[in-house]
Amino acid sequence: TEHSGAWETLSLGFFAAVNPAILGCHPLCSFLFFTVNICLSVEDHSGYDLPWSTHRLVPFGLYGGAPHHDLHHMKFKANYAPYFTHWDRLLGTFATLRAKST
Repeated sequence: TEHSGAWETLSLGFFAAVNPAILGCHPLCSFLFFTVNICLSVEDHSGYDLPWSTHRLVPFGLYGGAPHHDLHHMKFKANYAPYFTHWDRLLGTFATLRAKST
């Protein structure tokens, strides 16, 4: 978020808060959504690729986790999807860290 513009940050917060109200979600459902979303966001921004990380639970690399999100912060025009990687793959913005050849 330190590299996000004011409008981007405001729009993300606005739509995250307004969408459950527009959709008429039950308060418990909204609470569960925000709780899970915050936990996943903290994990993605931690920068750690731990053996028990959430992205290891979803097969075929469909969930990016911290490694995927770290590349988004290193290469600003890649890995836009916050959690799942299918949109980045389909739209050509998926990036991986290449190993250095010696």
